[in-house]
Amino acid sequence: MSRTVILLIYVFSFILVLTTALPATHDDDVECNVESDFCSCSFSDGQGRINLAPLASPYANEPAFNLIPSDPDHSYSYAFNPCLPFNDGTGCSVEDDTAVCQRGTRTGGGLSISCGAQRNTSFKVTDAKTKEVQMTIVAGDQGRIAIIDLECDQELSGDAAGSNITFLKEEPRYHYNFKLRSKCACVDGCQGGIPQIKKASTLLISIGSALLIGVFCLIVIYLVAGILFMKYKRGASGKELIPNHIFWFSLPGLIKDGFKFVFRKCRKADSDYVEI
Repeated sequence: MSRTVILLIYVFSFILVLTTALPATHDDDVECNVESDFCSCSFSDGQGRINLAPLASPYANEPAFNLIPSDPDHSYSYAFNPCLPFNDGTGCSVEDDTAVCQRGTRTGGGLSISCGAQRNTSFKVTDAKTKEVQMTIVAGDQGRIAIIDLECDQELSGDAAGSNITFLKEEPRYHYNFKLRSKCACVDGCQGGIPQIKKASTLLISIGSALLIGVFCLIVIYLVAGILFMKYKRGASGKELIPNHIFWFSLPGLIKDGFKFVFRKCRKADSDYVEI
């Protein structure tokens, strides 16, 4: 009987050691696999996904999150656009697939460096129970990495205007840490895909348009200043308030006479003309 008890003790001990030595295969192994848009990920346990696509700006020159200040001296600012690359300064461009850009505020915004490329995005689950996720974006061969902690906030709206991103620190060097608070950081918090790319909404004025605006402004100044001068300096009234009114009122007739003169020259000579 004692041998049987001893044998059972050995068996239970072996089972206990075996079960404690085996690796855990439950919630701790949950992953969030990046999707083809580089701004969404699906949980490996099938329990939903994180979708940042509704936060993306469709304009190449207008990232969704712009002028994110650094701390504490604000010598740099940052820009971030999920899903779609953008242009910013001289070092960040659509061609470089820029997702995060660092801009030197002390240099007038001309010097900029890419801190992450869209195609080099990955997601890491930091808490399997609450489904907290960290987004990592690597900037190609430059060694710069943007690390964005995604914080779920159901009270915020599911767009860039209603979301909030802050710069936390640069630690270690060239590792830029941010925190993004948004409804889209929640599991299945946002629906929808990447917006359709649009042309830049910034107004680009051509040289001709600038000249027309300048001429129009000069005409307004000429009329206002001239009317004030004629009224208070010369005591004019009525149509005489208009500076050089005789010329302006005769201008339509002069233009008409000019057209008549040009077209008369283009006509053939009369058939009864005789050369000498």
